[in-house]
This record gives sequence, C-alpha cells and structure tokens, in this order.
Amino acid sequence: MRKIYSLLLFMPLVGFVQLKAADNIANHNQPLGLKTPNVVFQERFKDSMKIVQQKAVDKIKQDRLNANKKSSQKKINGTFQKAFASAHLKSATETKSLMDSAYGYHFISPSDSLFSAKIYFKYDIYGNDTLETDYALDTITNKWEGTSKYENSYNPNGRQTFQADFKWSKITNQWIVGSQKYVNAYDANNNEILYEYYYGDTIKNIWVGNYKWEASYDANNNELSNTSFNWDTVASNWVSSYKTESTYDANNKVISNASYYWNKALGDWRGNNKDEYAFDANNNQTLAAYYSWDTVANNWVGSYKYEYFFDSYNHDTLNVDSYWDMTSGNWALNSENKYFYTMSQNDTMYIGDNFSMGLDGKWIQTGVAKFEKFYDSNKNDTLNTASSFVNNSWVVTSKEVMEYDVDNLLISDINYFSYSGPLVPEFKKIYTYDGNNNQILNATYVWQNNAWVGQNKSEAAYNSNNQMTMSVSYFGWDAVAQEWIGSYKSTYDYDANGNDTLNISYFWRTSIKNWAGSYERESAYDANNNQILDAQYNFDTISNKWIGSYKYESAFDMNNNRYMDASYNWDTIAGAWIGVDKSVYSYNSDNNFSFITEYSWDKNINDWKLSFKYYVFYSIYDITVGINSAKNNALNFYPNPTTGIVNLEISNVSATQCQFYDLNGQMLNTFLLKQGTNTFNIGNYKTGLYFIKIQTATGAITNKLLKQ
Repeated sequence: MRKIYSLLLFMPLVGFVQLKAADNIANHNQPLGLKTPNVVFQERFKDSMKIVQQKAVDKIKQDRLNANKKSSQKKINGTFQKAFASAHLKSATETKSLMDSAYGYHFISPSDSLFSAKIYFKYDIYGNDTLETDYALDTITNKWEGTSKYENSYNPNGRQTFQADFKWSKITNQWIVGSQKYVNAYDANNNEILYEYYYGDTIKNIWVGNYKWEASYDANNNELSNTSFNWDTVASNWVSSYKTESTYDANNKVISNASYYWNKALGDWRGNNKDEYAFDANNNQTLAAYYSWDTVANNWVGSYKYEYFFDSYNHDTLNVDSYWDMTSGNWALNSENKYFYTMSQNDTMYIGDNFSMGLDGKWIQTGVAKFEKFYDSNKNDTLNTASSFVNNSWVVTSKEVMEYDVDNLLISDINYFSYSGPLVPEFKKIYTYDGNNNQILNATYVWQNNAWVGQNKSEAAYNSNNQMTMSVSYFGWDAVAQEWIGSYKSTYDYDANGNDTLNISYFWRTSIKNWAGSYERESAYDANNNQILDAQYNFDTISNKWIGSYKYESAFDMNNNRYMDASYNWDTIAGAWIGVDKSVYSYNSDNNFSFITEYSWDKNINDWKLSFKYYVFYSIYDITVGINSAKNNALNFYPNPTTGIVNLEISNVSATQCQFYDLNGQMLNTFLLKQGTNTFNIGNYKTGLYFIKIQTATGAITNKLLKQ
C-alpha cells in the first residue's frame, strides 16, 4: 500500500550514455544534435528513467528516513513546487522509496525552459513496476499527449505474468493497443506453464493472438507435456497445433518422448514421432527405439531400434540393431556388434565382432576390429591403435601417438593411417607453454609428399599476471616463401590494476605480406577501477590512418557515484572528436541523485549547449517481503501456512487493526486488534497466497500468509 509521504529528488539518468552505446556505434557519423522535446522524451527519457528507478531502489538508505519528517517546499527552476508531507515510517526492511513520477524540461535558452515531458509509475505490493505512463507536450497545440504506456504484473515469486505496451491515438485522444502483449503463468515450483504472445491491431484496437504454448511438469520439475497453439483469425481464438509428451525414470532420465500434430479436419491429435529409451542401474543407455505414425492404422509403428549391453565395468559389450518388419508387425534383427576387453594397469584393449543377418536368415561375421589404448605412469593417454583381423592376423590400420611434458601437458599429437598398405603419417599437432603453463603455441601440420606442411597455427603471449598480451593466427603455409601466411593478430595492454586499456587488432595484407591495422579500442580507469574512457577506432587502409568510431567519457566522485557522462562521434573532415551529448549529475547526502543536466553539442559555437533537465519525485511504499511468521518481539502470527485459524500475538506495540488482502490487492476482511492473542478464522478462503497488513502507531507491516 502507498503512503502519503513524498520526496522530491532531482534525479539524473545514470547510465544514459551507456544505454545509447549500441545506437551510437551503428550511427557514429550522425550526431544526435538538438531534438524537439517530444522526440527527446520519447527516444531517451523513458529508457533512462527505468535505469534511474532501479538505481534509486538499490541505493536508497531507509535507515536515514526519520519518522515525522516535516513538510518543506523546494522551488525548481522557477517552474513548479511540490511539498513534503509528514508521515511515520516503519522499519527499512518494510519500506522502499520508489519513483513516483518524473518531469523533463527542454531549454530553449539558458534562462528559458519548457516543461515538455512527464512520466508516472505505479507498483504492486512487492515493489514491481506495474504501470508506466509517458506524456509529451505538443508544442503546437500546447496539450499533453501520450507517447507510450507499459503495463506489467507479477506473481508473488517476482515472475512476470503480464506485459503489454500501448500507443496514443491522436484521433481519439486515448490509449490504444500497442505492438505486443505477453501473458505468462507458473506452477508452484516456478516452472513456466503458459506463454501467450499477441500483436496489436491498431486499426481495430484489439490484440490478435500470434503464438501460445502450455506445459505441465512432474514433482521433479521434468516437463511432461508441451502443447502449442496458433490463432484462428476467423474465430478469433486459439486452436491446437502441436504437442509433445514425455516420461521419465526414477533418475529423471527421459524414457519416452512423443510428438503429435492437430488434425483440424478430424478434430483430434495424430502421432508424428515417438522415441523410447531405457537405462540400467549404472545409467548406461540400454535402449533407443524410434517410431513413426501409421496414418492408415492410426497407431505407432517401429522404424529402427538399438540395444546396448554392458559388463560389470560398464564396457559396451554388445550392440544389437533391429528394424521394423512390416509383414510381421514386429522388430527384426539386422546386425550386431560384440566387444571383448582385456585390461592391465596401463593399457586397455577391446575387440569388436560385427555380424549381419544373411539372406538365409543366418548370422554372417562381416568384420572384426581391435582397439587398444596405452597410458604412461601418470595415466596420460600415450598411444591409441585400431586394428583389423586379416588373414588370421591383426593388422594395425590407424595409430595416434601422444607426448607430454613434465607438467603432463600435451606437447605432441601425431596421427597415422593405413591406405591399404603400411602406416603413413596423416596429421600432427604441436603445443608449447610458457613458465606458467599458458599455451603459447598450437600448430597443425599435414603430411604431403613425404614431408610435414603447415596447415594452421596460433601463437600467444602472456604477462606475469597470466593476462594475454598478444594472439596471432595463421591460416596456411607459403610453400614458395617457406613461411606461415598470416590471418589475424591482436595485442593487449593493461594498467596496474589489470584493467584492459588498449586492444589493437590487425589483419594480414597478402599484397604487402605484412600486418595492417584493423581495429583499436582504448580504455581508461580511475583509482577505483571505474571506467572513465571507452574509445574505438577503425583503420582506413586508403589513408593509412586510424578513424574514430565512437568515444565515451565518464567521471566519478569519491563515493563512486557517476557525476558525468559524455559521448562523441568522429568528424571525418576535421579528423577529430566532436561532442554528441553530455550528462552532469549531482547527489545528495544519501548518495541518491539530486538532479541531472543534459547538454548537446552546438556546432555553431563548437561547445556544449544546455538542452534538458530532469527531475524525479519519490514516494514511500509498503513493500511485502518473503513468507515468514512476522516474529519481531512485538508481533507474531501463526501458523503459517494455515488451514483456517490464524493467531496474532501483540505485545509492547500499539496495533489498531489488521486487514487481509488477496493477490489482486482486494481487501477481504478488517479486524480490530487488542493486546495479547487475537484469533481469526479464514477457513472459508480459497487455497492460495494472501497478505495480512497490520496497522500500528508507527506505520504498517505487511507479510504473506499461505492458506492450505
């Protein structure tokens, strides 16, 4: 519930320049300049206010809010006044100062301003913003017009359940549907069980459905079903489209997954695909079966199936492949693979036999393979071989040899392969490391014409803090010049605190066989590691010069409050930075914003020009906190949850009444209170979450109450 306590703060739009970064990168050659009040408000004020709001909530220090604040008046720029109202505040954990409204003034000259933008906010009992309404002054008609409106709602867990935007109709002078609306719902475990998306038909002023899905979950939060819907534009309602259904074993592994589509002509579901899986006690997968839908018989028919068998060491010993026999209407064996293992302390071997079903219905051995793995004393994999059984003996068909350094880091990996003859090298990888085990070389070579030929290579360097200072990549080998062909290179510099201050990227210019600049980014930080500079340049290969892309500057006070933001674009003619906009912030003794002044760059005077000022109003709200028994040595209500009876104990506090509210904020009952134990019966309430608000001499305390 909202109290009648109002604070007038002149609050800046912190982070505004950051918010515009993406736009300025894309339009760095188009300074924003001075805009009309409506445009400035619509494009900049709204988004910035949201940042201010969050900043205010985070920074507000409720312990500094004293009871019985006396009213006073403050005059702002000679334009408007607002009085403080006295109020008694309860504990900081129960109240928050949230943005009530915000006003913007466009400066025509340093001494002449126009009240041209305003925005209002509303909140639910949890402090979530439920309504934001923005207006701008039409300077021609001198009337206020809406620019945008946003409505939101949330569940007790803070999950958003509704979101919609609205536009202003200049024809009807009222709000109409905007571009999109979302509706969401969640189960008791906070799993999303409903999602609806609508777009706005501004001609008919109605929401038109676009997409919807519904889901259900088991007690372990595994999704059991998911059904999607499309919008029937003729009937103006949702119609089924597609659904999936899943089941799980005791370990929450999927054991079936089926999909269906809605047959509109027949008005029922028809199968699409179905998968079945099984796992043994060690979570080894033992079955994977796949089915499709028989549209004639209207039932599932098999497609193919794989079965896996394991020994006590979880080694895969038998794989059976089956297909669906349409004649018999059952599974028929197709092939199987058998594996036999031998193990010692430092090696592993398994032999695989492959069998296929012959035309006479008998099994035919179609192949035998052997795979061996060998390890060193540090359990590093040093040798892998694959062999085939040919002419009653084993013949190695492929081999991988690996080497390690004293730190067990891989330094060499060579692969060999047999092309109907002896083993020959195929490719190799070489790795090297610095003293801190950072990888500084990764090179790949292929075997060609009885020699190793470079394929690709990457190099790196690190400082003593293990921060990368250089990275270089090569994409091939120049056989004529006998050298690597460059691809991309980057260098990095850092300040004493490890902040990245300079990053320069280069690309390889084949024509001159050398590196050429591509991208540069400069950064700087103050003593508290706040970033105060962010500038980007691109290299112009025609003029061989760095051309600015964007630049941002910031400054912070001793409390790490940002008190200045400025953005710049590059003037290609002058070859220098020119201003775009600048914001200057001030703070009060509580480190909350007091006001902001916006400047734009005036090319005529080649300097900053005052363009806007922003002011923010605050109100104190009662914010509900998590479910508890409200024990504070003065008030105690129990049990919570309850099936009907609620006991409220009062001691050493003057409490006058308590009120019960539902989730929609509707008051259900009011009870007078007395010292000692007060007993209420809410057995006739529906199962769900309610709120009990207790009025005391020093304010109100609101807590959640769960009715079972």
